[in-house]
Amino acid sequence: MATTDSIKQIMKELDSHSPLLPSRPNGFVLSLLGISTYLVTADRIVMPSEEEFVRSFLRDTFGRHVEQEYYPLFQQMVARFKQEPRERLAPKVRYCCKYIAGSMPPEEIPLVIKYLDQLALADASSSADEWAAVEELTAWIQK
Repeated sequence: MATTDSIKQIMKELDSHSPLLPSRPNGFVLSLLGISTYLVTADRIVMPSEEEFVRSFLRDTFGRHVEQEYYPLFQQMVARFKQEPRERLAPKVRYCCKYIAGSMPPEEIPLVIKYLDQLALADASSSADEWAAVEELTAWIQK
């Protein structure tokens, strides 16, 4: 399980767009959490169904050990992202998108976009802000 110190270090790396992030064993998962957090906080209201979608995705895709280690980080990222202005978050999230795009074959990028669409639909009332975030993220991933 990620310790408080390791979570703080990961957050610091995201803040600084650190080249260390991709060298982490789960750099892809961390980047996916970054874009997921950006999306679910777009309307400043994070629904339990959105959190459960991310938790289930981590467990079903990467295994229970990844869920147990990284879901607490996701929760901390949500709390932090809700407090920060979107314009301050954008460079960090663009960095995550760039990392994701660079770590998978181009023909698999639509899978990430489908994930974002499904996450936006996880709550019964997807907002215009969430769909704007999906469009933003899609554009950043495809660059």
